[in-house]
Amino acid sequence: MPVYDLLTEMPFVFRPAQATDKAAVLAFCEHTFHWGDYVLLVWDKWLADEQGALLVATLDDRPVGVAKVTLLSPTEAWLQGLRVHPEHRRQGLAGRFLIHCLNVARQRGAHVARLATSSRNAAVHRTTERAGMCRVAAVWILEATALLPDGNAPVLTCLTQRDWPCLSERILGGTALAQMGGLYGVWGWNALTAPKLRAHLECGQVLGLRENGQVVATAIITEVDEEDKCLLVAYVERSGSHAEVLAHALRNHAASLQLETVEVVVPSASSLHGAFLQAGFEPETESEAEIWIYELELKGTTL
Repeated sequence: MPVYDLLTEMPFVFRPAQATDKAAVLAFCEHTFHWGDYVLLVWDKWLADEQGALLVATLDDRPVGVAKVTLLSPTEAWLQGLRVHPEHRRQGLAGRFLIHCLNVARQRGAHVARLATSSRNAAVHRTTERAGMCRVAAVWILEATALLPDGNAPVLTCLTQRDWPCLSERILGGTALAQMGGLYGVWGWNALTAPKLRAHLECGQVLGLRENGQVVATAIITEVDEEDKCLLVAYVERSGSHAEVLAHALRNHAASLQLETVEVVVPSASSLHGAFLQAGFEPETESEAEIWIYELELKGTTL
């Protein structure tokens, strides 16, 4: 059914995207950011996602908006890529489209929906808050070039099930996770639970830094971007003054995997931020500001 904007009474219609929408969508996304837009790179993958939904808003059958609903887990939805044609901004479309995405997420079984935006994007802040979403975390995405270690550099090793008692206490009960709002990820955040942490451990994705036989810092590696030769680090924590050592060790680890860069997520409120900057990390090129993560519990919510 059409959704009528209160100001202009334009009949925007929301529907699943089709392959034939691609050219029109990419045309109005071309100048989203000064460097372009990533929608061009992920359109085909998003369209093929049967668990989530790629959606468009149309006016007179012409796409004037796009958005993606992704299920990061059976009950957690991630909303991304919401774009509005420049000619149809400030007409209430973004807010109505967001509500539609939240309803689609709930229909797909999600109990919670999240999205992320720049701390500088006041328009998105207003739109998400009007939809009932609350900011639950503020993070930085930092990046650095890989760096070959010298002979005395600390080495990260894969932790094992034997480390679970220490690991579960350090991570699941730690300050760093609380500062992240209980979330982890890179460009898509979901709740870090004991089963998820165990799964990462079994896959060899939890790295540890040891000192005198004790684990003093950890990192969760969720992905290696083979195309960009980048190591993606979804979560880090440390004891005491080991943050900068961990940062250097991650650069070394990326080099050992023959990668060129490493990206890591750190909570804004943590001293990890300053320590990683000291170790040669910089804000990731596309973000250039804090990332604010918003959340809405969908179960029992009426939109």
